[in-house]
Amino acid sequence: MRLQAQLQHNAEHDPLTDLPNRALFTRRVQQALSGRRSSDRGIALRNTAVLFIDLDGFKAVNDTIGHQAGDELLVQAARRLQDAVRQGDTASRLGGDEFAALIVGDGTRDRAAREGHILELADRLRITLSQPYPIDGNEVRVAASIGVAFAEAGAGAGELLRNADLAMYRAKATGKGRVELYRPQMQQDVVRKAALATRLRAALHDGEFALLHQPVVRLEDGRISSVAAQPRWRSSQGVLFTPAEFLRVADEGDRTAELARWVLERAVEQAADRTASGLNVPVVVQLGARRLLDRSLPPGSVEALLTRHGLPSGSLVIELTDIDAGVALEELERRLAALRRLGVRIALDGFGGGVAITALRRLPWTY
Repeated sequence: MRLQAQLQHNAEHDPLTDLPNRALFTRRVQQALSGRRSSDRGIALRNTAVLFIDLDGFKAVNDTIGHQAGDELLVQAARRLQDAVRQGDTASRLGGDEFAALIVGDGTRDRAAREGHILELADRLRITLSQPYPIDGNEVRVAASIGVAFAEAGAGAGELLRNADLAMYRAKATGKGRVELYRPQMQQDVVRKAALATRLRAALHDGEFALLHQPVVRLEDGRISSVAAQPRWRSSQGVLFTPAEFLRVADEGDRTAELARWVLERAVEQAADRTASGLNVPVVVQLGARRLLDRSLPPGSVEALLTRHGLPSGSLVIELTDIDAGVALEELERRLAALRRLGVRIALDGFGGGVAITALRRLPWTY
């Protein structure tokens, strides 16, 4: 009987943190949604909420100080989460650096007050999970993005978890280290994004993209020092999508790579045409650091592109649009050095916090 109980426990709990796993958590959510007495079920259901939690910057911990330290951080985060919820609520590790908490509803009739209380709880939890973690004599820091979703009549456990997950991703997309409450508009945004993603690849092949060039002007003499290549998408139906819309959609795997290659190829081709006509102005192409490191743009392909179009050295500037804590600076340094040997100039867009300062000190900037 003890062995059977242990096997049952192992099947329902995360082996690292001993918190309920996704299967048990989902079952607890379903029980909370369906197990109330009919007299108070409606009120309690509306006050039941799921918090979906993701640790921002956790991958960098594994990459920089090792997986053993990462595991210790997860154990400490799980302990903090467990201590933050009430008896009767459920804290869970869903997998990786994702956690969740089920806050069971009560008989409170004031929905606004209950909502405010749970959002306060979520914000306190965000602050708690963002405090330094003592690991091997060091203080390791990560942040926490939290999505909150309240149960609605007719919604099952899967839908409630999905809504909290959507809210969490909105928190990450709007700056990380935040708490976001689920709104129905978030689901509509997901559907629209999926539709745009489906159309994006076809739009590239159907010639619906165009490249515009924004001049960069020196204020002291009014001369154009370079032009920034910027893609625009006008669909066959005449709808003009802003870069904020389609670049966010494209920021997934192969779609990003294909769009980045198209922008680079067209920018170099048009810069060569301008040079042939007597206007030798460098062209600036924006690329993310992660995009440079995923090998979709190997140095050899850039060299072949420059050689094929006869673009002079120094005429192409690659402007990095992001350098986050998960980017390996040593690998990025080697990548940029290889591009510089091809005569490509390097620039940094959006100067910001600590990672950008570190990058500015050690990477080979030329522009």
